[in-house]
Amino acid sequence: MNDVMLQQQLNWWLEREPQLLEKLMDSLNTRFSVEIAPSALLLECFKFLYLAGEANKQQPQHRDKFTPSIIVDETWHCLILYTQSYHQFCQQFYGAFIHHHPGGDEEDNYKQLQFTLYALQAQFGKLDATIWPTDAVLDITGQCSTCESYTNLAK
Repeated sequence: MNDVMLQQQLNWWLEREPQLLEKLMDSLNTRFSVEIAPSALLLECFKFLYLAGEANKQQPQHRDKFTPSIIVDETWHCLILYTQSYHQFCQQFYGAFIHHHPGGDEEDNYKQLQFTLYALQAQFGKLDATIWPTDAVLDITGQCSTCESYTNLAK
């Protein structure tokens, strides 16, 4: 996955759901005071979905769980509301539907978030600390979401 592919995914969404950025901003403004461009959040969400999709393609018998940051989770929630587009998007770009599932307890969530951060860094390099709690953020437990992903490879 590279910047060109991420931009293709963003363009794909904006062609099908032109109101997505506005909807995302409305949703985020109710929960967050951070000013981050909605397109930047979508690109980070696509990185997260890429991890979930690729990991499960490579090891379908072993389901890796990834946990997004809370702001990426909120972005993902917004995408999922467009059910038909989200389904088509997952199939086209990841080859399988990527499910959203409420996660476990705080300790499991923390471990999954750490796993996610390491995987993101390995795949994409340095993380944006305004979107992903990085090592520079000492207390990441309060920032992680209780959601996780998994891929349904059955079509």
